Formats: sequence, C-alpha cells, structure tokens
Amino acid sequence: MRIALVYDYLIQYGGGERLLETISEMFPESPIYTVLYDKEKTFRRFEHKNIIPSFLQNFYRPGINHYYYFPLMPFAIRRWDFSNYHLVISLSASFAKGIRTPPHVFHLSYLFTPTRFLLTDPAGHLAESKLPSPLRAPARILQNILSRWDMRAGAKPDKIITFSRHIRDLIQKHYGRQSEILPPPVDVSGYSISRQKGNYYAMVGRLLPYKRFDLAIRAFNDLGLPLKIVGIGRDTDRLKNVAGPNIEFLGWQSDVSLRNIYADAKALIFPQTEDFGLVAVESLASGTPVIAHRSGGALDIVEGGKTGIFFDEQTPESLKNAITKFEEMQFDPEFLHAFARRFDVEIFKKKFKNIISECIKT
Repeated sequence: MRIALVYDYLIQYGGGERLLETISEMFPESPIYTVLYDKEKTFRRFEHKNIIPSFLQNFYRPGINHYYYFPLMPFAIRRWDFSNYHLVISLSASFAKGIRTPPHVFHLSYLFTPTRFLLTDPAGHLAESKLPSPLRAPARILQNILSRWDMRAGAKPDKIITFSRHIRDLIQKHYGRQSEILPPPVDVSGYSISRQKGNYYAMVGRLLPYKRFDLAIRAFNDLGLPLKIVGIGRDTDRLKNVAGPNIEFLGWQSDVSLRNIYADAKALIFPQTEDFGLVAVESLASGTPVIAHRSGGALDIVEGGKTGIFFDEQTPESLKNAITKFEEMQFDPEFLHAFARRFDVEIFKKKFKNIISECIKT
C-alpha cells in the first residue's frame, strides 16, 4: 500500500516534528510532503527521508519570518498530486489538512489544533508575529480571507484524530467535525528515575509568549526558589531581562542532558494552555511530578494529588500558592513512571496501526 505523509512546514524541531519522526519510522518508504524544509533548523533529523517541498522552497530564506509565506501556502499544497497513493496522512496545525485528494485516496488527518493564528487566537498571534506596523492592517484582512479557507479545509479529511479532549472540543467548535483522541507518544523506556532529587524546579519548551515562561519567572522571582529553563526561542532576551539570579537559562540541551534535568528536578512547571503537553509526560516518565495550569492537554495528563497538582488562574500568585502547597506534598517516582507508560511509543504505534486498518477497510 502506498502511503504519503504531509506536514505543514519543517522549519523547526518540537513536539509535532517528533511525532512526524515516529510515524515516518512506521512507514519508512513514505515520502514527506511539506511546504518548507530547513535541514539545519530541524537538526538534520529528516535528512535521510524523502522530503518533497512545495514551490515555495525556491523562495525560502532562513532569516525571513515564515508568516510572510502564509498567503501562498494554500496554493502551494494544492499543487501536490496524490493520485498514486492509497492513503495520505496529514499532520497539521495549519495548512496540511487542506490538501486535495482524489476520491479513491483516503485522507487521515492528525490534527494538532484548529489553526491558532486564524481561528483560536488571531489577535494574539498577529501581535507575536513582529510584523512591521504598516503591515498589521493588511495582515488582519488576510487573516479573514485565510480563515474562510481554513474552515473549508477542515471539512476535507475523511477522518480526523487529535491529541486531547481539549482539542477534540475545539475541532467540533470550529469545524463541526468529530475526532478520535490518540495522544502523541513518548519513549518512556528511555527515561529513568533519579534516586536523589535536586533542589530546583524545571521548565522546558520553546521560549514563545504562549508558553507563559514570563508567568513562571515572575512567580519564582518572588519565591526566590531555583528554576532551570530549558529551551530556545524568540523570547529569550526579553525573559532573561526580567529573570532574577535564582533563574538559570540552559538553552538547548541534548536528549541525554534533558532527561537528567527532568529526573533531578523537584517538579516541572507547566503554566501554559497546550494542545497536549509532551514535556509533562516526559517529566512523569522521569519520576518528576507536574505543577500545571488547569487547562488544555494537561487535563489528560495530570491527576491532581497523584501525578502533580493544578493551579486555576494564569497568574504568578496562583502559581506561587500551588508551589507552596507542593512543597508540603510527597509523590512516588515509581508510580509516576508507571503512569506515563500509558503514553508509551509502542502503545501509540499499536493504536495508530489499528486506526490505519480501519481507514483501509473504509
């Protein structure tokens, strides 16, 4: 059976790209169609794959804000021909779900989220885009045009699967589509428990505004407790300028180093609203509990009092209260590691293969 994989754009390396890696390993002969591809920014993780970029690759420059390519992305994906395939699997947070497939080709979409910059938070993403002021008004008009395209694109897949109950509800709200929940995988066997916890808390992810590193920094500035931040991103300089001496920025870390940081931390700080939250699962796999905002994908990962605790408001005060409460609690690292096994990569592969079998029968 001929299968093609489709991804929005491969110009960074995060949770979505790791999921693509896993699925690509399951179907090693399948090409990966993507609008843009940057070998260096994806740390060469896909350099041995058959990558098929769109015509926009001819105009791609690493220093150019990828927002400038958005107006042409719907046209770029429509030029791909999938008539020689039996199944196309799109992995999408924006454009890939809108591909055209012939009637005899089944389109399975692993939908990460309804498109944030068009539907769920258009104003916030426009503010974060760093577009020059003269371009803001035309960009809002373009958002309105693309949002209408996006609503139609949401109807194109034959079947939709997604990460969490949170995203399932957003898909129903914005696209009027039912979806099946399949959490993304973590190789739990690759994580181990530390017998001697450190005295610090950890926060992991790309340094972007919606990740709410600013909230955690303000809370830890007040508490004076050690916080180690792992990750890189466009907010790095701004966050460093407001962080106290008790907060350490570690930048990018290797997989081995990151696993040690997870294992030795007292807890992972998770103040953002995420589609799912792979770093929270990785933390649990390392025997480290999670202090999370009660929203989004965290609701499918954290069990209050068992695998971590929640705080209810995205404010430094609410987070500080949760940390103070956490300091008086005890968690069993063995239980946390065992709990994380429900998200293990082998379980994911088995469930995903079952979904593929159902698609083939259809």
